[in-house]
Amino acid sequence: MATENTFQPTWAIVELFGHQKIAGQVSEQTIGGTSFIRVDVPETDDSPAFTRTFHGNAVYAFNWTTEETARAEAKRIKAQPINLFDLREAAQKLVDQKIQEGRLQLVEPKEVLEDRDPDDDEWGGESDDNDQPY
Repeated sequence: MATENTFQPTWAIVELFGHQKIAGQVSEQTIGGTSFIRVDVPETDDSPAFTRTFHGNAVYAFNWTTEETARAEAKRIKAQPINLFDLREAAQKLVDQKIQEGRLQLVEPKEVLEDRDPDDDEWGGESDDNDQPY
């Protein structure tokens, strides 16, 4: 369960390790007994409003500023929330890497079905007459 601490939300440009920046309203949030930095990034022309949470060790610097300046910097930075496309792309890159390393081999579904004996119950249970999976 997440709880808010007494640190008052303040506008800032946050510099993160890895040469990244994010701008928005900064507050502190405790999750599972650990304190995190919460950045509520405002909506811009290119992105909806979203929230990112960082461990304090990921922060290089806080540049405290006005709301107006933080909003302008958020627009300039063009930070984006994670989306399903990002996750699919990351998963595909991981699969491609494992294939290239020889640690994963893709098998066409047709080959798997051709090799399957329909009378063999692979799951160790009794098969029923309608061959439903569950």
